[in-house]
Formats: sequence, C-alpha cells, structure tokens
Amino acid sequence: MKPSKMTYERMKNMLVRDKLGVSDGFMQVYKTELSRLTADYFNLDGNLDMKIELLDDGEYKVQIEFVATETKGFSVTSDMKRAGW
Repeated sequence: MKPSKMTYERMKNMLVRDKLGVSDGFMQVYKTELSRLTADYFNLDGNLDMKIELLDDGEYKVQIEFVATETKGFSVTSDMKRAGW
C-alpha cells in the first residue's frame, strides 16, 4: 500500500473514531474480546475485522467479519437432555 493511501486510511480511521466518541483503547479491547468469543465457537482463518458506523439517527451500525474453517463442536445442556444425560 502506498504511503499516501496508508496516511489517508489512518486519518479516516481517526476521524471516524472521533465521530463515534470512542477511543483507540475501546476499539482494541472490543475487537480483542470479540475475537476471543468468536474463537470459542469457530476455528478462525485469520483475524476478525470490525467496523462501527454512527448512523444519522444516532444509532450504531456494527459489522463483524471473519473467515472460519469450521465450527467447534461441544455439548450444551439441551443436547445432554436429548442424549439421556
């Protein structure tokens, strides 16, 4: 990526975070927590990507994207009842 494109993206991200009213620390912690939670259910192939957008009506649009190679199998309470536990 060209240095000018990298600078543009960095500035754009700073402006978006400023508009959202969240700090870099918030975004990093939130993304880390989502990654950990997602990894409990899926085998991830790469990193989780997250985007937060402030809508005109004041609501937030949160998009989370990741690629997984498979789901992780585990039993839940309702499964145990069906299996005769």
